[in-house]
Amino acid sequence: MRPNSALATQKGIRVGSSKQDIINAYGQHYAKLDKQGLPIIAYADRERGTYVEFWLYEEKVETIWFGIIKTE
Repeated sequence: MRPNSALATQKGIRVGSSKQDIINAYGQHYAKLDKQGLPIIAYADRERGTYVEFWLYEEKVETIWFGIIKTE
């Protein structure tokens, strides 16, 4: 399956965007994670209860995950 580079976040980030593109679009306040050996940049929107993760490979977006912050 090939990634669809036409799909993008509201701020224009898509598979293939650079790490710097992400930071320019979303800002400096992010969490650095590591899952399955890949570096991840994550942003949380606590007001909306959502988050977005950008999984990187060689400093470029490989995968984008969106989710809901669970509050229990």
